[in-house]
Amino acid sequence: MEPSRIARSAQCHWINISHLNDVFVAQLIASCRVVSVNIALDAKLEVHMRHIVFALFATLAVALVSDAQASQEFVEGKNYSLLVPAQHTTVPAGKVEVMEVFSYGCIACNSFQPVIEKLRHSLPSNAQLTYLPASFNHGEDWPMFQRAYLAAQAMGVADRAHQAVFDAVWKTGELAISRVPMPTIQDAARCYARFAGVKVDDFLAAAYSFGVYTKMQAADIGSGR
Repeated sequence: MEPSRIARSAQCHWINISHLNDVFVAQLIASCRVVSVNIALDAKLEVHMRHIVFALFATLAVALVSDAQASQEFVEGKNYSLLVPAQHTTVPAGKVEVMEVFSYGCIACNSFQPVIEKLRHSLPSNAQLTYLPASFNHGEDWPMFQRAYLAAQAMGVADRAHQAVFDAVWKTGELAISRVPMPTIQDAARCYARFAGVKVDDFLAAAYSFGVYTKMQAADIGSGR
């Protein structure tokens, strides 16, 4: 699969492709010359008879390989151009970070969950999937879901409850964004109490902590808000 656009710096690629699969990721990891790679995935999904254009972002930190091997895959000036500044990763040195920018309130992200799960299970041992919750769509309650995810992450239950929260929005309707008024952080706290066994008051304390506030600011920067 050929990427349509790649931007590269000393530490970063930006790749714009129409599809993502484990074969492409494996080729990318094997062929990159640089320390980290950013991937942007653009696709169109037809949901309820309409098309939704969405973008998912990933960051891959990869080990160095020879320039000769890399040149077989990516050609500077043709497939990519220099990008400054380089992007930072959040995993240990030598690890591959695959970062999805998402929101529980995003219907395209929910539809993409099976692909993300397949990718997570097919990543090589030196790769790690991480999530960056976006907040730029207030109309779909993304800021609340961002706060909820980061609070759950701070409490160590984000991964355990990840699919359950998507289901609460798009299957059971407990956190449906079509509700009027839209779900609140208190609603999310009650869901996490059931999904992960945390106390509602503890979850709310984490949600409004300085640490989560700082992570929300960083997530907004990372997601390009």
